[in-house]
Amino acid sequence: MIYQGSLFGITCMIEVSPRGLKRLLPQWGRADSLIPDRYSVFPGMEVLQNAMREGVRYPGALDDREWSPSLRAVLDVVLSIPGGETRTYGWVAARAGMPRGARAVGRALSTNPVPLVFPCHRVVRASGPDHGGYTIGAENRPDLKSWILSREREGCFY
Repeated sequence: MIYQGSLFGITCMIEVSPRGLKRLLPQWGRADSLIPDRYSVFPGMEVLQNAMREGVRYPGALDDREWSPSLRAVLDVVLSIPGGETRTYGWVAARAGMPRGARAVGRALSTNPVPLVFPCHRVVRASGPDHGGYTIGAENRPDLKSWILSREREGCFY
């Protein structure tokens, strides 16, 4: 079932299966009106927002049947990065048990089914201040990681 919701000002489509939250699709920079009216608001929206605000793991059920073991390991590490802070792909790789696996981390994060819930925007490349712009649906917003991180630092995301 598809629902709609807004996470800290970002309109999202939320896919839920009988097993739990399956996919979160941020509609970066799109008007709320682009989400069809037929989608009701996700019934677990308050729980999801509170978990993100408190910087804790989403307490609801997740449908992670399609997640690979490496994606699980990477997302667990990413969840440990404090809001507003960043870590490199190499840092995540080392903690996920993939020494020298920075590219594997990048590939895993490119398939993150629930961005914002598992904050892949906090992972950046080591080669400089450019955050890379590798955020799902951010083709027209290369500065999106920087924008989200600045919002977190201002306390807008938690």
